[in-house]
Amino acid sequence: MAPTPSELTTTEGVQAYIANTPFASHTVTSLSGGTGNFAYRIHLSAPFEGQETLVLKHAEPYIKNLVSFAFSLKRQTFEYEAMTRIKEWLPADSLVTVPTIYHFDRELHVLIMEDCGPSGVPTLKDFLCKSEPSILQNLADKIGASLGRFLGEMHTWSRTDPRGLLGLFAGNTQALHISAWVTHGRTVQTLTEDLPPALADPPIEVSAADLDVLRKAANEMSAAITAARDVFVMGDFWPGNIMVKLDAEQNLERLYILDWELAKPGVPGVEIGQFCAEVDLVRRFVPSTKDAVKKVLETFLHAYAQECGANVKMARDALIHWGTHMVVFTPRVAWGDKQTTRQVVKDGVQIIVSAAGASKQDLRESLVGPLFSQ
Repeated sequence: MAPTPSELTTTEGVQAYIANTPFASHTVTSLSGGTGNFAYRIHLSAPFEGQETLVLKHAEPYIKNLVSFAFSLKRQTFEYEAMTRIKEWLPADSLVTVPTIYHFDRELHVLIMEDCGPSGVPTLKDFLCKSEPSILQNLADKIGASLGRFLGEMHTWSRTDPRGLLGLFAGNTQALHISAWVTHGRTVQTLTEDLPPALADPPIEVSAADLDVLRKAANEMSAAITAARDVFVMGDFWPGNIMVKLDAEQNLERLYILDWELAKPGVPGVEIGQFCAEVDLVRRFVPSTKDAVKKVLETFLHAYAQECGANVKMARDALIHWGTHMVVFTPRVAWGDKQTTRQVVKDGVQIIVSAAGASKQDLRESLVGPLFSQ
């Protein structure tokens, strides 16, 4: 008897599901990364297309780590469509790519795909935080430029609405609302009524005038995110969703972009801001990475603008989202000590306030200045 969806939340259920298929495995192990789905590494009994391991993702109608949060199963269809279309669009030898999908079970909500992370392949977040300084310094320019070029090319490509791309992903309405709520929907409450522990003792101080600016910016950005229809975005473009594969000589071989459940029409500046904020947090909490991370950010922004151009609205949106991400996520993720966390949140507030009314010249002199350097 075939497993029921709920049985695929266990390694035993997964092993039963793939028995008597080309993906039959002698060992199934749970993967700790990600919060939305159940993910496993399957160790194949016989190689499949030359690979000894694959990754299986199974979706339930909730977030894996937060069962009370209903999460539409349609997300997996959107992920399949996004990854399949991006794979078709990209050149086969593209440095930045997505895993190949080998099987999609629409009924039991299962994806089986290329394993991009065996043998200690790190996420970009871990690579930035933990790599040997010399290796990181040598690869910083290439990583930043490659990712900026990919994102810019993808945004530009999507504006032509290839094969009804934008209309299809406009149906991912839950992703639109999640992206608005999880950041801009929580900006003010993070600083006032819903203080995370790092900000609560003593309560962090933010002036009433700054809170008014933050509230207005948050409302405008939330509305823009939910109304966006012109550009396809990955939806969760941050270093934790990027795998860094090096060759034997420690040269950059491939960058894999994972987890496309939140793909949708979106605001380009939000995508830029999320990536930059997370990379910025590395240098703020791991000072030894400062020079290399600066290179990553500068080359990322410069390469993106070379592909897409830059304008005041895009840059302002990116900077506001950069600051918002710092405010909302820094005190909720274990980055470092309380004092540094509070200072980063305060810096995030000032980034938002300065960005809200920034002129083009102000933006040129800001963190997003490299957008205007092409």
